[in-house]
Amino acid sequence: MRTRVLALVVWVALGGGALADFQGLLTAARTDDGAAALQLLEAGDDPDPPSWHDGYSPLQFAARNGNLELIAALLTSGADTEYRDHNGERALLWAVNAGATEAVKMLLKAGSPVEAAADPHGVSPLMEAARRGDTALCQLLMAHGARVNGFDDFGTTPIFLAARTANPQLVELLLAAGANPNVVTDILIETPLHYAALHPGSMVAQLLAAGASARVRNWKGQTALHNAAAAGNMDAVKTLIAARALLDARDDAGLTPILMALTPSKTGELRGKQAALLLARYSNDRDRALIAALSVEAEAVARLLIARGVDVNFVPEDGPSMLAAAAGMSRTDFLEEILSRGVDVARFGGAALIAAAENNRHAAVTLLLKAGVAVDARGSLEETPLLVAAALGQAEVAAVLLDAGADAGAVDAEGHGLTAYMAEQREGYAARLDLLSQSRGLRPRLQTRIQAAAGEVEAGQARVRALLEARGITLPAPAE
Repeated sequence: MRTRVLALVVWVALGGGALADFQGLLTAARTDDGAAALQLLEAGDDPDPPSWHDGYSPLQFAARNGNLELIAALLTSGADTEYRDHNGERALLWAVNAGATEAVKMLLKAGSPVEAAADPHGVSPLMEAARRGDTALCQLLMAHGARVNGFDDFGTTPIFLAARTANPQLVELLLAAGANPNVVTDILIETPLHYAALHPGSMVAQLLAAGASARVRNWKGQTALHNAAAAGNMDAVKTLIAARALLDARDDAGLTPILMALTPSKTGELRGKQAALLLARYSNDRDRALIAALSVEAEAVARLLIARGVDVNFVPEDGPSMLAAAAGMSRTDFLEEILSRGVDVARFGGAALIAAAENNRHAAVTLLLKAGVAVDARGSLEETPLLVAAALGQAEVAAVLLDAGADAGAVDAEGHGLTAYMAEQREGYAARLDLLSQSRGLRPRLQTRIQAAAGEVEAGQARVRALLEARGITLPAPAE
């Protein structure tokens, strides 16, 4: 008992009672219980945290909640507007982040500076307001002297942040105030124009009119036109073309804007098809663009590029040939067009036949065989079209190939034949499902898709086996 009493005495002597009072005020401010907070202030509670406290302050919570009555009471009681929490933030930053315009006005009037060197990472209230796309709040802060070209530790300025919010009114406000349209961030080496190009609207035109350069490249070597093309932002693409942007600038991966427009996103979405159609009128990167257009079946783009003139025997640095890309399409008219233009079948036919087999294009297989492509043409791993078709369960293609005399006993460079190819494909799906089941978080849709694909392959492989057996070919059992 004496120990417990002694501990209580020590706690009180060290300020425990003051802490209890402060926590009550802090909790009331945090929960926006203005009545309780006002009562505690009237009772004489200190509006500021104890000197050793590195957490939040009642004024910060009142500012975030926009509780003007409580802010006024705290200020009247002597609250320190420049108290900083453990993140280095002060009440004004809290108010700006919450978009609490009236609270911002009160704090500025109370003497809180519109900018402070101690603001974390050099991010000013104006930058935070610009990040939120809050035009009215930016106007208020600028009226109190906020620097329109002030920058944080990463070289970011308000105009850059405004461009990211897709707010043309805010961009116009900052430009009218003298914002530099060519500011470049330190890390990504991007300009406001790079981000404006991702969004529809007038921002690109505004920035260009203010002197923004369309030729600046980011850390990937991409210009604003690359971004606009990939995003399918037709307004920006048209404006940048009119401004004489570099149509065939290659980024660090070798992609030009038209190739960016024809590159699907990680989710498989192709947003730039219309942009590619526009760029196809002007770009000189026609051969590579045609291969990309054929690969994603952007038919209108492909037709325009062919009409402008292409080299059907163009050899890409990587990826499929023009013939292979056409062979993988769901329709054969482009394949017929390229064959009619004198493509080197001896050079490109084998890969095209394998591409057709891989994509289950039996009509394309027939056309290529008629054009003189060897039925057992070899791929980069010495695989044959039949090995590929059988592994993927492409029974219709397998039938065409077998009817044309494909060798069912052919093996690849590692000695793997039909049995191994078919088994490896099934095992691949099983491994993906096993990996998915062990991963954190449930992904039922992905699991369902993989299971469905695995089922289709297994059913297709059964049809391939039936075709082989009908021809008197029995596959050996897979090796253990």
